[in-house]
Amino acid sequence: MADSLFRNLLSAPSLRYFNEVAQTGSFRRAGETLRIAPSAVHRQITLLEARLGTPLFERQRGRGGVKLTAAGEVLKLRVGQAVNQISKAVAEIHELSDVKRGRVSIGVNDTLAGDVISEVIALHHPEAPRLDYSVQIGASEDLARDVLNGDIDSMLCFGVTPKLGLRTIWERRLATTVVVSNEHPLSGRQSITLAECGQYPLTMQNDDEWTRGFLERMFRQGGVRPRILLRTNSFGLMRDVVACGLAISIQTRLPRTVVRERTGLTYIRLKDPVEHYSVLACCVPTERRLPPATFGFLEQVVAFIESRFEQAQSQS
Repeated sequence: MADSLFRNLLSAPSLRYFNEVAQTGSFRRAGETLRIAPSAVHRQITLLEARLGTPLFERQRGRGGVKLTAAGEVLKLRVGQAVNQISKAVAEIHELSDVKRGRVSIGVNDTLAGDVISEVIALHHPEAPRLDYSVQIGASEDLARDVLNGDIDSMLCFGVTPKLGLRTIWERRLATTVVVSNEHPLSGRQSITLAECGQYPLTMQNDDEWTRGFLERMFRQGGVRPRILLRTNSFGLMRDVVACGLAISIQTRLPRTVVRERTGLTYIRLKDPVEHYSVLACCVPTERRLPPATFGFLEQVVAFIESRFEQAQSQS
């Protein structure tokens, strides 16, 4: 019975007429909008009420004025939701026909914006000139929150903490290095321990939990409480301060084939493993479907990074 009623509702114009009357509050105005006689609208609504077994409108005196009943309010709400979902489906279907148009939305750490995102846009813009880009720059934790809130569609970041609702679609484990100026006493070293790092002023990521873990390990291993000169969510600013010789920094490092080399810096391998921090990951929301334009762009970003890794390996 319910299935038969559902099929009848879908095949008849009664829902469309009902929605118009509910929106306008009048059979006459609904008929004008639909360009049919008000009597035809009234007839379809009467048939719909008969199928459902309950009145949907309270007829009022005057020129066709009506008021929704409780059942009518329920149906209006559900029909409105269905119309919104159908509109979204139509938009998504149109997007599927061409991934070379639309809006790309991504969040990245600051150095990745220049080292990766700008390069990928420059490479692929000629073949997709109708794409536009929204690039949010920030700390990994802030960008993860933006993805979960729906403010951005995706993120490419270092050291992303696993979160409910966030799915990793690609990741790369990287080397963690100690960044020093070329004039620093450590610049000639091939490797260094965390304990040795604790003897010098540091620039650190503006992440209390991550920073606290590093400092505790340094203290346990070297017995020295390091001084933090600068806390910031900008990897670029950390490198600039290091280049001035004011401090050292602990950072993951992409291959030279990806990173724009900054003069005055030396990268030294860190002996101690830093598992979580040493991962570059591309993440998307678990429950929300990505627009085709964003998904296509992420594929290009991943392909760009992987090709540069292959190039670096072939040169080594």
